[in-house]
Amino acid sequence: MKGLIEDYWTRLGHFCELSLREVQPVKSEAAKGRLATLEGEKLLARVDASDYLVLLDSTGKSLTTEKFAAWLCKHRDQSTRNLVFVIGGHEGLSAAVKQRADFVISLSALTFTHEMARCLLLEQIYRAFSVIQGFPYHK
Repeated sequence: MKGLIEDYWTRLGHFCELSLREVQPVKSEAAKGRLATLEGEKLLARVDASDYLVLLDSTGKSLTTEKFAAWLCKHRDQSTRNLVFVIGGHEGLSAAVKQRADFVISLSALTFTHEMARCLLLEQIYRAFSVIQGFPYHK
């Protein structure tokens, strides 16, 4: 899986600038039941006010490849400063993070590991850029 993630990361470097901002999970017995809130606070501290926050959630909007490509193209053409995609922690996303979100999308109604979600997201972004550029990859 790590090799696939690295491969898509490299491929995407031809289309856009990428950075990874990871928030380390809270690991404390005392925080049990409040992990999403505590991790949400850490996450929001790393997000700028001008960032366009996109949450990945199984209840989010489901897009076709072509619609995702059009959405991505629109943000590129409008010079959206930063698209920040967020994958939630083990307890999900806090209410504060959900409230701050500009858009919520779904990769699937299924639940994935963080690594799988990251790989799928990178692949879908790469596929969207392939559509935008007219490359045959997306077929």
